[in-house]
Amino acid sequence: ALASLPLGALRLPPETVQALSRVGLRAVGELAALPRAPLARRFGPDVVQRLDQAFGRVREPISPQQPPAQFRARIAFAEAIGRREDIEEAVRRLLRPLMAELEDAGKGVRRLDLVAYRVDGGCQRVGIGTAAPSRSAPHLFRLLAEHFEHIDPGFGIEVLALEAAAIDPLEPQQLGAGGIGLGDLIDRLQNRLGPDRVVSLLPADSHVPEHAVVVRPADAAVVAQGGSWRGGDWPASNWPERGERPLALLAAPERIEAEPAEAAAEPPQRFTWRRVMREVVRAEGPERIAPEWWRMSGTQRTRDYWRIEDAAGRRYWVYRDVAGWYLQGLFA
Repeated sequence: ALASLPLGALRLPPETVQALSRVGLRAVGELAALPRAPLARRFGPDVVQRLDQAFGRVREPISPQQPPAQFRARIAFAEAIGRREDIEEAVRRLLRPLMAELEDAGKGVRRLDLVAYRVDGGCQRVGIGTAAPSRSAPHLFRLLAEHFEHIDPGFGIEVLALEAAAIDPLEPQQLGAGGIGLGDLIDRLQNRLGPDRVVSLLPADSHVPEHAVVVRPADAAVVAQGGSWRGGDWPASNWPERGERPLALLAAPERIEAEPAEAAAEPPQRFTWRRVMREVVRAEGPERIAPEWWRMSGTQRTRDYWRIEDAAGRRYWVYRDVAGWYLQGLFA
């Protein structure tokens, strides 16, 4: 991948590139094929070093220059600190003025970074994200506290700073009754488990059970406000009114042996699922669900669904099509 690139891609000085060109070297691959020792003696050690960096043989630390945070709070200590208790108290003191500044601007935090500057010149940064804009100091402190153990104070921390790395508009809202809010819960789970591991089920425009919902990352703003899904067309509220649905769908419908098998318009009187015979004592249905014409294939057929209950009180969601009986879901 690098062999055909010009020598300028190695970030060599222009005079070095010209000297290499005069001896007929114009591509990275041509330079890499030469013996290293004569190359370094004639053109200098920078040529070999840039080759090693380009091919990943030598580490090249890069410090990206980030734009300064618009909202920032900072505290410098007369004596360096290192205890967790001191860090916690400093963060609490930083949160108060930062949240007040954000409130005056009508903004809320979407990402908050804690930056620790050590006496040895080192710098550590830990960050947390929120699903919705937030100005709740207790909530943000709880999220940050889960990362305090990753801060290595070294010989001591002389400056701590809180930076609102990402912000969104946030209008004043009336607080609800006590208890943890759904948005706070999603934030805590996302920061502990990862944003891709906390999901929501949203309705899709389909009556076929396998296509009736979509899985999306949890979004506290959508859940709390009942708005449209951000970045898509899936509504987060107003689920369509359908018949009673089970709490759990199987990964794929499983074939069952039902008796009598030939009764097309009646529920089964008994059935065998996973090698266990179950007697049916109650049944509701049928609910007919036809395949969608735009998704029709040779395997899709019209289904008649029944809600049935066995003698032990367990409830099942079964259906019949032209191929036989299947179990697709389990009620509580």
